[in-house]
Amino acid sequence: RVLFAADTLMPVPFFLDGSYDDLVTSLHNIKGGGYENVIQGHGEIILRGEIEHKIDADLSYLQCIKEHVEIAINRPNPEKYLRSVDIEKCGKSRIPLNGEVQNLHEGNMKALLKQYRAIQKA
Repeated sequence: RVLFAADTLMPVPFFLDGSYDDLVTSLHNIKGGGYENVIQGHGEIILRGEIEHKIDADLSYLQCIKEHVEIAINRPNPEKYLRSVDIEKCGKSRIPLNGEVQNLHEGNMKALLKQYRAIQKA
């Protein structure tokens, strides 16, 4: 009843080398698993009473960055707009991983913007 989630769960969701949609699907698949503990790829162990809240918070974060990328894609300078959206605007703390989560957050938004641009070109 212990899930070794690897990088599917981290202090901030991270999909730079993967797919936003696949990460969202993976998080939904983990929900309701009845786990006693979840071992994240990085960060603290998530305890039974925290697991569902953590997954919901991660899904909310991912929805937030998606909404900001959707706003940014229609602006003259999307990258500038996204630089103004710090991790705390999307409900996550900048403290975990010695502050590295802000860099992960910025990478997420750039990756999602790249995915949206690829869809627009198709």
